[in-house]
Amino acid sequence: MSTRMMRLLAAGALTVLALTGCGDDKKPDPNPPDDGTPTEEETCFKTPADTNNEIINSCPPAGVTQITKNPTLPLNADGTLPSLP
Repeated sequence: MSTRMMRLLAAGALTVLALTGCGDDKKPDPNPPDDGTPTEEETCFKTPADTNNEIINSCPPAGVTQITKNPTLPLNADGTLPSLP
């Protein structure tokens, strides 16, 4: 690949980064529209999109009881799991 081509690719990449930048500094809407995203009180997505996080955290069908498990893991002092026996 030539030096000129490398420079064009680098300039293009920098342009894309500059245009996308970091997010905007808007404050969150105190009354956002109900888009199916769970609120602090809710623990599931009412209308999950195609993302893995929303699908695995979707609300169960009517009549199905949702079970929340909070396992306690035997961690070492440094926060790692102990070795297998």
